[in-house]
Amino acid sequence: MAPEFQIETQVRSELRLQGMMSEVALQPVGAVNLMSAQFVAWIGPVPLVFHIQPAAALDFGARADGRLGVGTELKGTVKASLELDAALNQQPRARSESSYRFDASMLPPNLQLSGEVRSRLTLPRIHLDSEIAGLVGPFIQTGPYIDGSYLRQINGSGSSATVRESVRSQLGLTIGGGITSTRLFGKNLSRELRVRILDRQIKELYRRDMTRPLSETDLQPTP
Repeated sequence: MAPEFQIETQVRSELRLQGMMSEVALQPVGAVNLMSAQFVAWIGPVPLVFHIQPAAALDFGARADGRLGVGTELKGTVKASLELDAALNQQPRARSESSYRFDASMLPPNLQLSGEVRSRLTLPRIHLDSEIAGLVGPFIQTGPYIDGSYLRQINGSGSSATVRESVRSQLGLTIGGGITSTRLFGKNLSRELRVRILDRQIKELYRRDMTRPLSETDLQPTP
């Protein structure tokens, strides 16, 4: 018997770039309150006051992560032989031989970097709340917004690495409501309660996707 085994395998490991990992959720950057107005309605002897407060706001967020994959390719041959001689009334005699050959080579490192910047510009929205007999009641708030995002990804290894960039802008609408915190004689009678009723993207305003080969300037840190 002289079987021959062909062995071919790859050993890969992945390093997550801890320094690149970060995520900042959408956070308010600034807000502008425009001229407000109010009008009064009466329910019998009880006044019902409505406040209209137009406002605009800007929110900003970012996300980034990265991975670096390295690997080794291993190829080889293992050959073993076994000879067995036996005759009647004699003890069997066995001879064995083995040989092997292995070749290892490093695989090109695979780099994956991804970063995204997001923003939301809330256009002048209408905030309508009510006041009953001097106590603040329920409110509703609605208005359009524009979501913007810039995505950049680096994928591949060696000369085959590419940079993908994507810019998007979408128009959306949000509607929310709730109950404002109420105070009487310096004490809180109720806590503020906010409920999101609708948050939907309506129309894509702008979109651009581009893919190009990776250059040395793409890996240099931005001042």
